[in-house]
Amino acid sequence: MRKSIEGLPKGRLRLGVTMLVGGLSLSVLSLTELVRDDPVVVAAPWGANLPVLVIPKSVPVAVPTRLVFPGAGLDVRVQVDKTPPGGVIKPPSYTDVYWIEAYGKPGTNADNTVYIAGHSSPDHSVVFDALLETDGSPRDLAGEELTLNTPSGSLVYRIDGAARRYDKNALANDPEIWKIVPGRLLLVTCDQEIEGRNTVFFATLQGASS
Repeated sequence: MRKSIEGLPKGRLRLGVTMLVGGLSLSVLSLTELVRDDPVVVAAPWGANLPVLVIPKSVPVAVPTRLVFPGAGLDVRVQVDKTPPGGVIKPPSYTDVYWIEAYGKPGTNADNTVYIAGHSSPDHSVVFDALLETDGSPRDLAGEELTLNTPSGSLVYRIDGAARRYDKNALANDPEIWKIVPGRLLLVTCDQEIEGRNTVFFATLQGASS
């Protein structure tokens, strides 16, 4: 394989709303441990609906440790590939996938694209064969969600559409592949239908896993 292949943490929040009624101060709302992704509306004692502050869940950037992709039948360890920028990427293991350290770390505050690379094989015996059909063509995984686990938390990504195929020599210098896009994840493997090509799945961050 070449380069071409080959918030706030959950805590306590106390919100008080005070109303003056005929000179009398009444405390009507006290909320504890409100850290949610979904909007919340609270009914006040007099029947009014009060919108409540919602704090999105955040996951600081960190090294990924596991890739869970139910739609592809994947639940695998993520190792670290220390290849420098522009270097030849060749994952040393056929059973694990590799996060390319020289680029972005996953997180809700990511500042670069995240790259995960893994081998595939003609006999369908290695890790990223799960992304391919038995004839070697990329599987239709558009809309499927996957999770990257990190020490900071878990992040959910959704596959944007059909996989894209690139000639290995062209991929190394393709501006779309190496573009800095915070929140983007690329899964990169070999194309087993045609030698000398790579298959790349693009995914977009949806948020932190609940």
